[in-house]
Amino acid sequence: TTLDFFDIKGDLEQLFESLGCAIRFERPPVAPAYLHPGQVAMLSLAGEEIGYTGKLHPTVTTQFDTNADVFVFEINLAALLQKPPKLLDSVSPFPGMRRDFALLLDESVSAAEVESLVRNEVGDILEEVRIFDVYRGTGIAEGKKSLAIGILLRDPTKTLEEQRVNSSLNHLVTKLKERLGAELR
Repeated sequence: TTLDFFDIKGDLEQLFESLGCAIRFERPPVAPAYLHPGQVAMLSLAGEEIGYTGKLHPTVTTQFDTNADVFVFEINLAALLQKPPKLLDSVSPFPGMRRDFALLLDESVSAAEVESLVRNEVGDILEEVRIFDVYRGTGIAEGKKSLAIGILLRDPTKTLEEQRVNSSLNHLVTKLKERLGAELR
């Protein structure tokens, strides 16, 4: 099995979730020179940069005499330890609804842009959004990629109604098409 950017991103999400920290993955204004510019994310906590994750740049991996893809992360632990941990909410008695989507996007659209749009458009019933796969190759046109996202919805005050979920997700799909040129697969 080959590892990719989303494997290390998922590992970091689990790590920070276990620490009670609401970490964000964002496109950095300038990528560190040792990381591949197309597969890098800046880690931020409470709006403050605390590190980076991504694929080592090919010029770095050749210095270590390997052609394998190498994924790394760096975290400023001092900045992380200064932040108070996020208090965990009590477990909701109301069930959540999970929906997964596969989106066909231009290569230029970042996973961070998709995640940000989902967070902004779904509203207060969004509990979690995770990007868990990217695919390029057979069946995908040149210059395109397929991005798989999982969305967990929950209303903390009552059971979600199917109509509300469908309305929110239809709105989201419309915005993904309008703003990012996404197509459902």
